[in-house]
Amino acid sequence: MARGSFQLSVADCTDVAQPSVCKYLRIVAKANADLAPEFISFPEPEQEQGTMNEFFSIARIPGVIGCIDGCHVPIQNPGGQNPELYRCRKGWMSINVMAVCDASLKSTDLAVGWPGSAHASRIFTSSALYDRLESGVHQGFLLGYSGYANPICSLRS
Repeated sequence: MARGSFQLSVADCTDVAQPSVCKYLRIVAKANADLAPEFISFPEPEQEQGTMNEFFSIARIPGVIGCIDGCHVPIQNPGGQNPELYRCRKGWMSINVMAVCDASLKSTDLAVGWPGSAHASRIFTSSALYDRLESGVHQGFLLGYSGYANPICSLRS
């Protein structure tokens, strides 16, 4: 979706003009965003024990209420005043996406839109989910790599 060359490939394969592909991608992306709250939700405290049980049955790690990770989505240079903010540590332009999933790999939280230079821990500690976990509403923790090092989000050995 971020690269015009991909849109051109889709247009060529479907015999549709690239501007039309762009137009319909926008419609699909908006529909996905509108539906997201219905399908992406972090477990409420009363559902937490069931989530922990599911993770425990898979990996025998107690207390896990989600797994967290992020990825870089490549984009074209956004231009503007500070385009270098979007250059990730790998050297290309990107937008960061942080995701949390449950034991069945269903997304339960997303943070989308941070520039590629933003560190995982900054994205996490700036999220509404972090505030919720930090407030003590939940008893469990998120499992993630050391970039998310934090008492409420850690890799336990």
